[in-house]
Amino acid sequence: MITTESREYFESHQYTSPRLFTSLRRVEENYRTIASALKHATCFYAVKANPHPEILKRLNAIGAYFDVASRGEIEQCLAAGVPATRLSFGSTIKTPDAIAFAYQVGVPLFVFDCLEEARKIAEYAPGAAALCRIDLASQAAKWPLTAKFGCAPDDLLEQLPYLRRLNLTLEGVSFHLGSQLEDVGEWPWALAEAKRIVTRLRTEGIEAPRLNVGGGFPAPYASFTGGLERYCQLVAGALEDAFHDTPVTLMCEPGRAVVADAGVIEARVALKSDRRTHNGAHWLYLDIGVFNGLFEAYSEGIQFRFASDRPSGDPLSPFVISGPTCDSVDVLFEKKPVDLPAGLETGDRIFILDAGAYTTSYATIGFNGFPPLEQIAA
Repeated sequence: MITTESREYFESHQYTSPRLFTSLRRVEENYRTIASALKHATCFYAVKANPHPEILKRLNAIGAYFDVASRGEIEQCLAAGVPATRLSFGSTIKTPDAIAFAYQVGVPLFVFDCLEEARKIAEYAPGAAALCRIDLASQAAKWPLTAKFGCAPDDLLEQLPYLRRLNLTLEGVSFHLGSQLEDVGEWPWALAEAKRIVTRLRTEGIEAPRLNVGGGFPAPYASFTGGLERYCQLVAGALEDAFHDTPVTLMCEPGRAVVADAGVIEARVALKSDRRTHNGAHWLYLDIGVFNGLFEAYSEGIQFRFASDRPSGDPLSPFVISGPTCDSVDVLFEKKPVDLPAGLETGDRIFILDAGAYTTSYATIGFNGFPPLEQIAA
């Protein structure tokens, strides 16, 4: 939906280029919804989803925890007043300098998924608490994380003797099923496998292993209508079923679900072309595209919803949505054209809904001379 705050801002400030308005009220509501439903888990906001300083300050003010992926994100959190003790360095790919910096400022928790990364943590953050990320990713996620991260669960079990000799404190495991995982039915099998690993860790002397179940909680894009609160309640039920007889210290790290539906992008039609595709759709070119905010729409993995100022009774027509750059990959929706009013014209206003996640953080700094996506958070 178009939040009241965003519409008031757009109406009162002159338009110069595409801009994202993010409602801090909605960000806080979403975080509280997740934290309340998963009441036995400490909720770490994934900063990479949207690191705007006002978002970090708002969440810090309510005592939120934060998942960070780089020295830069640590510095952003510290600048927003977040205590280092409420950070988790969740990336499995860290430079020695970044590990040393995090350790120096007091970040208490680090993540690895291979022996070399564990060795680096032991050397540059001696004695630090660590989690091993295991590969339990799901192919059902709209934005899968199956290739780059995580070790095979049995590899971790084989490596335990070596890990015990390192100067770190192995506290448990983490996993991430994939971003925008809309099928809650994917959780039970992953939790069953995680329980197998946690049970083994208990036999190795870790009484209540820490288990980070990651994020993946879905935002209300065109493909998902299930509702965040209900989804998180179902995940909480799956956790209770899996671990009712096994003590664990739970964490989660939502990002997209916290900020996506808090954000609305205001853009303009740059061109409506009469050229047609094989499926009969016309082309609608916006002044925003893959390179200045909508990267996740590339390959149509994330299906944003669109709205316009045209009267609700205007007839609709299917449009291929494209960005403004001179690059052929700057096409957003071709396989699944978007239905918008047929009477749209150059200069008409377009709203892109649920756009608060990964829009500013994925944008280029000025490809083809188009400015980066501006963000206002209030």
